[in-house]
Amino acid sequence: MKRKLFIIAFIFLYSNILYAAEFKIDNFTLNIYSNIYGDFFYSYNKPSNYVNDITNYFSSSAFTGSSHIGLNMNYSKINILFEAGISDIIRKYYIKYNISNEENHFILIGRDTTLAYYSFGQIAKNLAELNDYGTLADNRRVQLKYGIKNFQIALILPYLSEWNSQYVNDTSSLYDGFINIPRIETAYNYQSKYIDLKVFAGYGIYIYERDKKYIVHSANAGIGNNFIIDDKTSMNMSIFYGYNLNMTNALSNSSTINNIFTVTNIHSFGIAVGFKYKYNDYLTAQTGLGYTFNYAHNYQSIDDALGGYLNLEIMLNKYFSIIPEISLFNNMNSSTEQSEGYDFMAGIMAHLKL
Repeated sequence: MKRKLFIIAFIFLYSNILYAAEFKIDNFTLNIYSNIYGDFFYSYNKPSNYVNDITNYFSSSAFTGSSHIGLNMNYSKINILFEAGISDIIRKYYIKYNISNEENHFILIGRDTTLAYYSFGQIAKNLAELNDYGTLADNRRVQLKYGIKNFQIALILPYLSEWNSQYVNDTSSLYDGFINIPRIETAYNYQSKYIDLKVFAGYGIYIYERDKKYIVHSANAGIGNNFIIDDKTSMNMSIFYGYNLNMTNALSNSSTINNIFTVTNIHSFGIAVGFKYKYNDYLTAQTGLGYTFNYAHNYQSIDDALGGYLNLEIMLNKYFSIIPEISLFNNMNSSTEQSEGYDFMAGIMAHLKL
């Protein structure tokens, strides 16, 4: 708690006295950056058919969930980055060796963003980005990453300390027996005048030992593209297939291994489409709609979800913007053919980028 209070105080102090700063001595450069978020949303919520009452509540999550400050240091071909937040105190840290800046050729080791994802511009629920509702979430993981030109590949260490927490008891939990095998993820980006394309894939093996050895495979592949229609208008699209993606936290579907130690292989599919219209340098509107479904051999029906949003970014100056948004999170049906309710949200976010 003391560390979180210190980070909050430091972010407030920094945002009030310093805009994006760069310090340079000979070949050494230090950049200080930050993103400060504040939001306030009203929610009209129908939890599920198990709870029939409609609930109304107000929430705010982006300040503690996504605000961060970072230090980016460069000397010759060495780049060191450290990024701190509030809910996730140490968000990123890595050292990067730039073999060739001209070809974007590098080796990186440390905690950085994963590769096998594609997200949209939804801001409700702490920058939800349509994750679980048509898109896959990125994560920050310890990894060894190699990149050259538009291609990147990474060996990512699994993060299991909170996985399957519903089965934690006083003596043990499922993840205690996992053998950590690095997961591989890769991505390729292609850009032209009208296309900004990303193709991604990932694969991992999770071995769990208890009374016997359980082996779980996890994989995904997808594509995301930002199609430039004209100077003001663009269209986003994303599609993916996944297999046991709850193992990677890229998707929050049902558990692959349950509390009686049986393996259920879960297939997932998602698709999302969005549009962005930039009226001028101060006003940008965007909307998106996504759908995800999950299926396994023992499901009574598909477990699906539909999400959508409409927002307007208003740039008040170079550093500060406000974004009103309306969002829908419809959890539709569970694997047992039960209605899982919905969440309709309306609110606003303020974003200070330094």
